[in-house]
Amino acid sequence: MKRLTYHFRTNISFDQDVTDHYFTLRCLLRDTPFQHILSQTLTLEPETYWLLQRDGFGNLLEVGCHRAAHRVFGFTVAGEAEVDISQPQPDRCNPLFSYASPLTAVGPGLTALFEAQGRGKSPEELMHLVHRVIAYTPGVTGIHTTAEEALALGQGVCQDEAHILIALLRMAGYPARYVCGLFVGEGATHAWVEYYDQGCWYGLDPTRDCLPVENYLVISYGRDYSDCPVERGVFRGDSCQLQTVFMQVREKAQ
Repeated sequence: MKRLTYHFRTNISFDQDVTDHYFTLRCLLRDTPFQHILSQTLTLEPETYWLLQRDGFGNLLEVGCHRAAHRVFGFTVAGEAEVDISQPQPDRCNPLFSYASPLTAVGPGLTALFEAQGRGKSPEELMHLVHRVIAYTPGVTGIHTTAEEALALGQGVCQDEAHILIALLRMAGYPARYVCGLFVGEGATHAWVEYYDQGCWYGLDPTRDCLPVENYLVISYGRDYSDCPVERGVFRGDSCQLQTVFMQVREKAQ
């Protein structure tokens, strides 16, 4: 068991005033069978009213609107969590995690990879396979890149490796889901995968080629990235925007 403290900040700067800024955030961490949130706060800039909801996958949603003119929109999450993965924990599986989603749809490339190197392999072996065939390369893919497209490039980031592994796991008969979260250290958010077997969920991180342990924190689950964006919004105004993200997770001495 580990106790982790976390600080997660996203800042969006606009080059002109914007108004009527409607936003949906998935930035608050959720309780899971392995993760207990001990304390957590959300601060918005500019300060504005928001409502707490849940989406269809049980993720926490923070929904609101800032109508006044502004050139900065930011949010900061800070808290403390207890993580214990010492024993598998029985949990339910949403049937949607067994079916292809827009970013994990199987095409010729994924089919060929599975038939040549994936059929009959364990989930952990599939993780190693994805790590081998995809070179971690920031900037070559985007949030709309599919698993099939990333595989064709042979390059991508954690989101792309997660999508490819999810597709292979589902082809192998395992329900699988995308995980957005944080990792001990500093940087940005991370993505990995969980698969369902005999009533429990198990983690796989194809980017680091390892099994997630107690230095991972879950923000949200989904079929793929499109179910888990940390921030989405619309506003009134003709403005370019620049987004910066910083997170820090540390282990707390007990």
